[in-house]
Amino acid sequence: MKHFFRFFLLAVAVIACSVETKAQDNDKQRMAPEERVERKKRAMNAAKRGESEKKEMQKRVAMTREQLAEKQARHIAEAMAMDDATASRFVKTYGECQKEVWAISPKREKGARRNAAEMTEAEAEQKLKAGFEHSQKILDIRRKYYAEYSKFLTQKQVKRVYELEKQTKNRLMHHKGRAQRNKPVRNTGR
Repeated sequence: MKHFFRFFLLAVAVIACSVETKAQDNDKQRMAPEERVERKKRAMNAAKRGESEKKEMQKRVAMTREQLAEKQARHIAEAMAMDDATASRFVKTYGECQKEVWAISPKREKGARRNAAEMTEAEAEQKLKAGFEHSQKILDIRRKYYAEYSKFLTQKQVKRVYELEKQTKNRLMHHKGRAQRNKPVRNTGR
């Protein structure tokens, strides 16, 4: 083993010492200032094209809420191996459920997220009560659609639907969180 290691070190040393180095031939490789400016312009144009192409891709990839809900419903139906008729009915019912949930979702106002320390007691109480009311409305919608799902799915299937829905939402929230963490922070001049 010692002999192998010594031989290996010797081989590495020979290779390292025998490598031919090449330097630029300054007379041939030197660029004129005009050429340098032209090269910079081409690089900047390529970068701009890349940004505009990226924006185009984002526009094409962005889905409406309805499309996202339909895709999620189809994913759940496929994961549960529903037949075509049941899957079609499920996608329709799931979409209706999501539309009702979106209809009751509060509109976010600019600067609405404030720390509890910055709120008055009355504001904090109002926020808590509004949150309870919103949660109750969502629970009522879920109960309504539980009854709808029970008309064409077994109880185990309904339970599995809710599990898959939760997994999907968690995955989306995790993805959204990662995307927000990777966003560059804007300098507000403070």
